[in-house]
Amino acid sequence: MKQFILTFILLLGAWMASMQAQGITGKWKCPKEFLYSLMFNTEDLHGHYKFNDDGTFSISVNAGRMRGNASARSVYIKVKGRYSVVDGRITTAVNPEDVHYRVDADMRDPDFPDVGVGRRVSAPEYDAAMVEAAAQEDRMERELRWIWEWKDVPMTLADRTLAIGDRIRLYRGKADGMTGYTAMQTSKASTNYAMNILRHYPKKTARQWAMATLEQGAYKDKSPYSMYTLGKAYIAGTGLKADTVKGIQLLEEAGRMGYDRAYITLGNIFKYAQYGIGQDFSRAYAYYSAGAGIGSAVCIYAKGYMLYKGLGCTQDYRAAVECFKAAADAGHARSMYMLGLCYRNGYGVERNTDRAAEYLNMARKAGCRDAKTELSFPDPESGSGKVSDADMVQGAGAADLPAGSYHGSMVMYDWSGKYIVWEKPMSMTVKPQGREMAGRMSVGKASTSFKAGISSGGTLLFRNGSIMLEDRYAPKGMISYDMRNMAIAAKADGLHGRLTLYSTSSKEPGRPVGIFLKHDCH
Repeated sequence: MKQFILTFILLLGAWMASMQAQGITGKWKCPKEFLYSLMFNTEDLHGHYKFNDDGTFSISVNAGRMRGNASARSVYIKVKGRYSVVDGRITTAVNPEDVHYRVDADMRDPDFPDVGVGRRVSAPEYDAAMVEAAAQEDRMERELRWIWEWKDVPMTLADRTLAIGDRIRLYRGKADGMTGYTAMQTSKASTNYAMNILRHYPKKTARQWAMATLEQGAYKDKSPYSMYTLGKAYIAGTGLKADTVKGIQLLEEAGRMGYDRAYITLGNIFKYAQYGIGQDFSRAYAYYSAGAGIGSAVCIYAKGYMLYKGLGCTQDYRAAVECFKAAADAGHARSMYMLGLCYRNGYGVERNTDRAAEYLNMARKAGCRDAKTELSFPDPESGSGKVSDADMVQGAGAADLPAGSYHGSMVMYDWSGKYIVWEKPMSMTVKPQGREMAGRMSVGKASTSFKAGISSGGTLLFRNGSIMLEDRYAPKGMISYDMRNMAIAAKADGLHGRLTLYSTSSKEPGRPVGIFLKHDCH
């Protein structure tokens, strides 16, 4: 009796499993969104699963070349195995010998040019293509086993739709639509592939899949990388209508979730006025600071750089040095270089030539070319460390600037305005021209003409005029600056002024510049 009961239970279990399996028997088509998620970089995609009554199943996927993309390949996958369904969960058993891949590079073998089909290519191109094809086959083996290997995976059957886990959804009948697609936690690879489609692939259904993938990753899966990628796409208008507000919001959320690259990108956007967004050093400094707060070495360096020059914040060498030290300890080469400059010049720390050489050599070995250049100079930028005794003009009296000729000197300071970097002879002529002033300025061997209006406070506001000035850290030792404004005040020994410069190449203000002139009396 016991044996009969046991046999009955086993037969009942087998019958129930058979009944559960009967619902999925037959042919199921793969929708395009599922096939795109395999990232074959192809256009002509077809695939289906087939579950048989005898507990066997097969998979067939064919992927043709993407139109106009010479690097794409034809891909074929054939899989056979067995399956079982128990309590709404499916398990498979697949013999590795029943898994077949083929990647066709669509090229003729140069050794047999009259055999087979495909493009005629050179031997090196053919060899490279074969290596890439083999690498793609290896990727398929490592990364695509989830499409046929299941162990007690939840299965849902409803309305002519079969979902296996949360990565595979199959359909009976036509399966080209994009509706109802549910992906697994969006991977970095699928996010990158989606962006590649948006950039280069015009087919509507593919672009719909790409947007569905990116939006799911950003809004549903809360993937910081997907937020970052979609945010950049919105800001740059990459493959979709530009929306800087939405893009910045996505990048900020990615940053708050710990993705430091989002803060780096946001800081750079506002520091360098990228994508048509206005330059805002204060906002750039805030983003770099946020990234520094989560430990990003690049953001710590960027924050230090802003402090070093006083961009968007109060200029502070000491605070900059602390940032550079922290980033250098994390292996950041540029921070090692900046620390070397600080020790060599005595900026924010006591001057120490040995420590300077140590950091500069570390930076040089880490690949920083500027460190090698700095080591070639016999003396530091600050020279003897002469401290400026001239006041930096805060008021102005340009409205009372008499027409005529002036001569004197121009002095460039370090970023704090404390140390003199260099001093050069300067001359300037000024004459009224309607409601503006026109003139010519010469500094050393450089000379430029200019036109300027006068602000209500008396500051000269240059309408045009740029000048080449010496800069130790420029690639060729000179930087072209646009002249922005000049405040001038009358002093007992002549005119003192402050010239504001802006480098269009680096998109930054220049160092503090003082002007000391005397009127040429005739």
